[in-house]
Amino acid sequence: MSSARLWRILVVFLVSSALHGSRDARADEGDVVNFFAGVRYAYDNNLLRLPDGVSFLGERSDSITSVFAGTTFDKTVSRQRFRGDLAYYSNRYANFTGLNYQAPTGKASWSWQAGNRWSGQAAVEYSESLTDFRDYGPLFRTRNIMTTRQASVSANYLVHPDWSMVGQLVSRGTKNDSEFRRSLDLDRNTCELGFQHARPSGNRLGVTIRRAKGTYPNRVVDPGVSTIDNRFEQDDLETRMLWLPAGHGRFDARAAFTRRTHPNVPQRDFAGPTGRLSYDWFVSVKSSVNVTAGRDISEYEQVGTSYVDRRNLRVAPTWNPSVKLSLQAGLEYQRLKFSGETGFVANASRREDKIQTAFVTATYAPVRYFQVMVNLQHDRRTSNEFGLDYEATYGHISAQGSF
Repeated sequence: MSSARLWRILVVFLVSSALHGSRDARADEGDVVNFFAGVRYAYDNNLLRLPDGVSFLGERSDSITSVFAGTTFDKTVSRQRFRGDLAYYSNRYANFTGLNYQAPTGKASWSWQAGNRWSGQAAVEYSESLTDFRDYGPLFRTRNIMTTRQASVSANYLVHPDWSMVGQLVSRGTKNDSEFRRSLDLDRNTCELGFQHARPSGNRLGVTIRRAKGTYPNRVVDPGVSTIDNRFEQDDLETRMLWLPAGHGRFDARAAFTRRTHPNVPQRDFAGPTGRLSYDWFVSVKSSVNVTAGRDISEYEQVGTSYVDRRNLRVAPTWNPSVKLSLQAGLEYQRLKFSGETGFVANASRREDKIQTAFVTATYAPVRYFQVMVNLQHDRRTSNEFGLDYEATYGHISAQGSF
C-alpha cells in the first residue's frame, strides 16, 4: 500500500472517529489495550539550518508528512502495574527525499510494590529518530538515524512516612547509522543513590549521588597522541527541592556539581556547578505562567574546546479557556559558551552562540478520544563562528484518534 493511500485512509478514519465515533469503538480509560493512529503535516523554511543566502542543491525549505499508528497496554494486577506502548512512524519529505525514514518506538514498564515499604519500577525503551542539523557543520549535514536503547530499574525504600531511600541503575546505548557520526556511538551505565524527605503538603527535598561510565565503542585511542578519548567517568552531586508555598505557586529547583574525567586524554576533563530553577504561577484555574532559568555543562568534542556551558531563560504562559482547548506561548533565550581549553591548539578561538526562540501551540480535543494540535515556532541563532548563524520558522498541524 502506498504512503499516499495510507495517509488518505488515516484522514478518513480520524475525521469519522471525531464526528461519528461510537461508544463501543472509542478508547476507554478502563480498557487494558487501546489503539491510536494519526497524521501530521509540517513545514520548515530552513530544514538544514543554513545561513542566510545559502541553499543545498537550490533548496532550503521542505514539507514533511508523517503517519503513525500504535497501541498501548495498561494492566494492574494486585499492587503491580504493567504498562507498554508500541508505535510506528512513516515520515516523507517533499524536497529532501533522501531523508525519508520509518521508525518504530516502544516502551514497557513494571511499576512494582512489595509490602508497604518497597516500591520501584523496571523499564525498557527503544526509539529511532532523525538527528537535527543545528549543531553540525556543512560536512555533517547528512541523514543520520539514531537508535536508542535503554533499560532501567529503580527501588524506593520507605524508612519513615516522611523519609525514603532511593536507588536506580540505567543502561543506555545510542548508535548512529551515518559514517560521519559512528564515532559518537555511546554506551553509558549509570548508578545513583539518594534520599528524599517528603511532607504531606507536597513539599520535597532530596539529595542524589550519581556515577556514570561511558564508552565509545568505535573509537581507537593512542594515549599521548589522540585528542579525543574512548571512555569517560562522570560524577554528580545533586540536590532537588519542590516547594509549594501558600497561594498559587510552585518552585522546582535543582542544584548540582558535575565532574567528568577522561583517563587517556585528561586535557578534556571538566567540572563545574549546574542548576535549574522553575516557578509556576497559577494565575487562575484556567491560566498559569512558567518561568525557568538554568545552567548546564556538557561535553563538546572539538580540538580547541572540551565542553559547552549552556544558560537559558524561558517564559511560557498557558491558558485553558475550556476543558477542550489549551493555548500556550513561549519565549526562550539561550547562551552557549564553548569552553575548556585543551591545549591542542594555541590561542584557540572561543565559540559563543546565542539562540532566541518564540513559539505558540494550540491543542483542541472535541472529544476525549480525538485531538488536534497546531504549533508554530521561530528560531534565530547568532554565533561568532563563521557559517553557524541561521533563522528558521517551523510549523505543524497534527490529528490523532484513539479507539
